[in-house]
Amino acid sequence: MTTLIGWLGVDSRGPSSLYLAADSRFTWTPDVTWDYGRKLFASRSRPVILGYCGDVMFASHAIGQALELLEAGFLHPAEAAPAARIAALEAFLQESLQSYPSSQQRDFSVVYAWRTGSDLNSSFLLAEVSWSASAGWSCVTPSLPSESAVIIARGSGQQHFASPYGRWKDSEIGRTSRGVYSAFCDHLASGTDPRTGGPPQLVALYRSGPAITFGVIYSGARWLSGARVPDGSIPEEIEWRDELFHRCDGKTMAVKPDAQRHARPRSA
Repeated sequence: MTTLIGWLGVDSRGPSSLYLAADSRFTWTPDVTWDYGRKLFASRSRPVILGYCGDVMFASHAIGQALELLEAGFLHPAEAAPAARIAALEAFLQESLQSYPSSQQRDFSVVYAWRTGSDLNSSFLLAEVSWSASAGWSCVTPSLPSESAVIIARGSGQQHFASPYGRWKDSEIGRTSRGVYSAFCDHLASGTDPRTGGPPQLVALYRSGPAITFGVIYSGARWLSGARVPDGSIPEEIEWRDELFHRCDGKTMAVKPDAQRHARPRSA
């Protein structure tokens, strides 16, 4: 399965960002796993991010196709209302699943987040489209918090994530985006959920611009969308974060000189 979380970042002017984070482990049986699977997707041209948990084979391929259609303007118009956006994604997934071998159909959830407007006129939205053999199709649109906090936690590791998240949330740094991400990295490192593992993946929406796929520094290595980034030429345009959410230099993997320093809270 996986651990998939989404959270809203809020500053003094209101909602400022929306993030999704996930692990990179694909699990077939307890003894057969692969820690390099992609679970998050970010549009290069639009303020849209997607993630999934559950059946990796169908969901990963379907999301990749849906994003291509969305960027080309085929899935729904860029200015489509929230209900129309969600309906279009659900219809696409339903049609895709109908042609998928019934013997291979397994439960899954797709999280779709986007931004409308820009700068201080921006709004963030999130929806979850799910299918299960027992309950069929469902869709939920969680309400967004008024402060930086987790919106959604899904997958086999969601209950295990609650413990480190509670420690960080109740620490002296309180409810912050860096607290959520650091709690997620602690959850990964703990190994408490055998179906959650590998490096973290991180995508986000800001108040302006298209979506962002972050490079992450984790366990002394660079990672991007679950893949290890080799030493060599590191593009300047990629943003990097370490386990404490520091802004890092992708080449040296060190915290940038001008970055705000974050200490681990004593209670976390």
